[in-house]
Amino acid sequence: MGRTKKTVGEILLTGNTRKLSRAQLSERAAEEKSSGVSPHKIAQAEKMYLDIFERRETAQADVRKRGAVLRMVRYSAKGNRYTVEAPNPNLKICQQCERALMEISRFVTSAKPAPDKSTEETREEDDFAEFIARGPQARLRSESRD
Repeated sequence: MGRTKKTVGEILLTGNTRKLSRAQLSERAAEEKSSGVSPHKIAQAEKMYLDIFERRETAQADVRKRGAVLRMVRYSAKGNRYTVEAPNPNLKICQQCERALMEISRFVTSAKPAPDKSTEETREEDDFAEFIARGPQARLRSESRD
């Protein structure tokens, strides 16, 4: 059985190990949009999102507890003791997790079809757009109905 192609979102998350060009990535993205994304892939992405979110929360808790800068005791070759300040390694983990969370959320939102808006929702949006266009002295139509 052949291996399935990674989606563009998965490639961006895990790294472009096959060294695909931008043109190849955009071609693959166009294929994904035309074919749609399977619900299985969306479920996997949502599970991965939860795992990464939990990892980020753990790293942030450590940063809150120990601080962004850690003081460590080191010893020179002669045995002299000195302290060094270094950034907390969990800061980097937080940054990586946040990037991954953004990519996953983009993937999931682009993969799911947009819900159809009801006529009431579009009427409220149009009402608000007219309110903004008329300026600060204007009143919403819904206010004048009351």
